[in-house]
Amino acid sequence: MKKRFLFLLGQLCLYLGISVTGGAQDKLQTPAQGAPQGGGKIYGVLTDSTTGKPVEFATVALLQKGSTQAIDGTLTDTNGRFTFSDVSAGEYEVALSFIGYKTKTIRQISITGQDPEKSLGSILFSPTATQLKEVTVQILRPTITQEADRMVVSIEGTALAAGRSAYDVLSTSPGGYIDQEGNIQLNGRAGVTVMLDGKLTYLSGRDLRNLLEGMSAENIKNIEIITNPSSKYDAEGSSGILNINLKKNDISGTNGSVYAGYTYNGKQHAYSAGANINHKAGKWNSFINLDVARRAGGREATFTRVFQTEQGPVYFDQEATGNYEVQGPPFTRVGTDYSLSDKHSIGGMVYYGTNYLEADFLTDTYMGNAPGQPILYIEANNYNNNRFTRKCQRKP
Repeated sequence: MKKRFLFLLGQLCLYLGISVTGGAQDKLQTPAQGAPQGGGKIYGVLTDSTTGKPVEFATVALLQKGSTQAIDGTLTDTNGRFTFSDVSAGEYEVALSFIGYKTKTIRQISITGQDPEKSLGSILFSPTATQLKEVTVQILRPTITQEADRMVVSIEGTALAAGRSAYDVLSTSPGGYIDQEGNIQLNGRAGVTVMLDGKLTYLSGRDLRNLLEGMSAENIKNIEIITNPSSKYDAEGSSGILNINLKKNDISGTNGSVYAGYTYNGKQHAYSAGANINHKAGKWNSFINLDVARRAGGREATFTRVFQTEQGPVYFDQEATGNYEVQGPPFTRVGTDYSLSDKHSIGGMVYYGTNYLEADFLTDTYMGNAPGQPILYIEANNYNNNRFTRKCQRKP
């Protein structure tokens, strides 16, 4: 009787298992009827290519295909995972960046009604390292400290500061993203407020870029990334605040440092150099910083389009090149202060900076009714020259 009961019970379990499995298969095989607007999903895991460990707090930006403007952004979690939800149907790209790693872009990501979710799987992220025989040159990541209301990225004493500008450092900060036009975003959102030593800069986007490009990263102590500002900050920093804290001298006597760097991208030469001199005697502390730089960059693009008209197809082929050079005499910062106590001091600072921007964007467009047989040629050349000058006197 007992064996019969166990046999019947086993048959019942087997029947239920087959029924549940069959229902699940039917559900999986049911074709998607079309994802709702904004119902797509893109996700993946970022992994160090050398150690196999997850990369934490890396910046992940979601862009429309062919665009340089981020429409969404996030950071990887402690397991290296990231997710973009409520993604509308379309073609996308995902840009990944982090301090000490090569920037990587995943292209041709398609979200459709039949395939609303796209898994990018495990993405290998390669550290920036070059091996020359017995010598290894490797960029070191600065220490990242997560506080209650902000993330602090230490710059002082790291390889990140060598030969770079404050603008370069911001572009690789966690959550920070700078598009081709120089607009600063935080976690994919524009409207970022940039502060120096806790004080607002009150500069336009272009002037702020010029100021940061003329400031050496050697003078930066750390960068505070505040994604959810409290009520004590102005409401204009709706998407977050980037506070750049400059270094202060705490060594008695006279000391200083010099630096220089050179880069070549295959077409353009660039360099940076500067010096920092400090003098501290008793409660007086004085300093002078000099920076000179020539920064350059560019881009190339090819566009191929086909327009369907009543008279037949129209082929639109375009080649574009763009280059820029920013060069300036020394950006100078001079200051002194007197320590009243361990927590209070009084002093003043004067700084002056100027640089000259020269940029161009050249396009050649060919149009015709057959591939490679243009009947119309359009040449459009855009040139931009701009001089930025900033001088200020501050009294803490």
